[in-house]
Amino acid sequence: MDYDVIIAGGSFAGLAAAVQLRGKRVLLIEPAPIGANQTSACGTQLSVLEATRTEDSLLQAHERLVLHTPRRTFVVKPPYPFCTFDYQIFCNRLLDQTDVEVL
Repeated sequence: MDYDVIIAGGSFAGLAAAVQLRGKRVLLIEPAPIGANQTSACGTQLSVLEATRTEDSLLQAHERLVLHTPRRTFVVKPPYPFCTFDYQIFCNRLLDQTDVEVL
C-alpha cells in the first residue's frame, strides 16, 4: 500500500499530527493500544482540551497552582486555567478525529 505519511508513535504528539493530516493517506504505527502507554504527566492548559475537542478527558481544572516545599508553600495563579486529563480518553478522542490506518 502507498501512504502519503507514516507516523511512528501513537502518543498525543503522533495523534495531533494525524489530526492535521486529514485528507491524506496516513499510516500510524503504534505497538500498544492507543492511549495505553501514558507518556506525560497529563497536565495542560484547559484551552488545549477545548481546542482539540477532547473535553471529556478532563479530570480536574485548576485556577491556581500550589507548590509545597519543606519550608514553605507557594500559591501561583497562572495566566490561564490548567487541567489534568485522562490520557487514554484524550488519545482516543484525537484518534476519533482522524482517518488514519493504525498498525
